[in-house]
Amino acid sequence: MKPKSPPKLGPVLRDALGQKAGSLASAAETLGLSDSSLRVWLKRSRFPETELIELVRYAGLGQDLSTLADPFEFELTGRKRTPFSAQREIRKGAASLGRALSLMDSRVDQFGRLYRQFGEDVRLLFGSMGRDDLFVYLSLTEYPYEMAHSGWSESGRLIANAATDGARFVYLYPTDAVADNVRKLGIIGIPPTSEYLQRFETFRSDVCALAIEGGSAHRLPDIRARIIAVPSPDGAFLVPGHKYVLFKPSNGPSRALARFPAGSSEKQLALHLPLDQNTTDQFVSFVVAALAGHPSPAISELLRASNVER
Repeated sequence: MKPKSPPKLGPVLRDALGQKAGSLASAAETLGLSDSSLRVWLKRSRFPETELIELVRYAGLGQDLSTLADPFEFELTGRKRTPFSAQREIRKGAASLGRALSLMDSRVDQFGRLYRQFGEDVRLLFGSMGRDDLFVYLSLTEYPYEMAHSGWSESGRLIANAATDGARFVYLYPTDAVADNVRKLGIIGIPPTSEYLQRFETFRSDVCALAIEGGSAHRLPDIRARIIAVPSPDGAFLVPGHKYVLFKPSNGPSRALARFPAGSSEKQLALHLPLDQNTTDQFVSFVVAALAGHPSPAISELLRASNVER
């Protein structure tokens, strides 16, 4: 007669955790574990060793795994480092500050795996722009993506099509006076105004050349007027390594995104993420102030109406 297999540990541990904490979610929170990971481990009776020891001790099933080997069936897996395990190590005091910072660095790889679609995002956003839609760009130290060779190949024709259809593009840039004030604080890498404007004019000329190819030569003055460079005020949103962009649909409120220079001591990772509405509203106010002296009031009026619509 075939001997009876021992019961799986997962269901037993699930019941014990529920009795101890009231729910699996509460147990996971108490131990600093991912609730979803805990449920998978219990369902499969497969556990990382360190986490299983914590679970067993918390549930009152023993102090080590040797007492569980005979009465229960389970499998140990290799430990995968996650932000949760980093938090537990820090809480236990097992990490020095240097070690704690290296654990923070590990998140760069996790973000990198999640975010690999910037080119697709650019094509989606610029490709969807039409009449009276608005794009605004600002950075202290970084040129726009579309003014670089790779960015132009991704977005040049889309911008030309959008401008031909009546969309507007505004590029805010720090003047030499603004840059000089910031340089006094030790900030470097700010493009000279003349260099920025030269690159902008090349970019605008390339857009117009594509418009001519598309049969819109008779509309060049209007297209050029829809792609403008405007001096930026000093102060807010001028941060090294950051980019701020604003999209204002003709029929809806503004939305802002920012490029954050994330990374570690060994890696660089640019994350482009949406901003919350409060920060977006403040960026809108900043842009309106920058455009106060511009001869075309249409753009400012579009932005002033933005937050009223929301």
